[in-house]
Amino acid sequence: MPSGGLICTCRDIVARKQAEQVLRRTLEDQIRTNEEREGAIRALEATQRELMEKIATIERQRSALREMSVPILELWNDVLTLPVVGIIDSQRAADMTERLLDRIGERRTRGVILDLTGVDVVDTMTAAHLVKLSQAASLLGSFCVLTGIGPQVAQTLTLMGVDLGGLTTARSLRDGLRICLTRLGRA
Repeated sequence: MPSGGLICTCRDIVARKQAEQVLRRTLEDQIRTNEEREGAIRALEATQRELMEKIATIERQRSALREMSVPILELWNDVLTLPVVGIIDSQRAADMTERLLDRIGERRTRGVILDLTGVDVVDTMTAAHLVKLSQAASLLGSFCVLTGIGPQVAQTLTLMGVDLGGLTTARSLRDGLRICLTRLGRA
């Protein structure tokens, strides 16, 4: 065999070995890159699960806060009371209406006391909401008594010329309960 053929074969073998090493390193790099990507994907999926759990927790807390911000109490047989505390914005007004009407429908309640003892400021929107709430309750066969109107709230309502639409008012929760029981024939 001529010596030139052996040199070419050796060069071919060396070149092939070098190419195999380059391919092996490239393959190892690709495997490492894929493993890193898979790890990153797993980390992102875990983060997404955590975020979804946090969102669910926040929604449960928001729902619980809504429930607590609109407590509806059965004060007497066939008499519910909705103690209103703080400021009534449009979302809270909608929650109040929905929850109270649902409760009236569930219990077939006839008397409802809207107690404003915990309200320091009433604006026209709040007053309008209370009138609409009373009207909606009357459509379900219930009557409403508004209690706990303080001097500042009374003065504000008077200065604004707010018409409470014939809504019965009472000085205190006790007086409101007395009115309800009288109207229900239980006094």
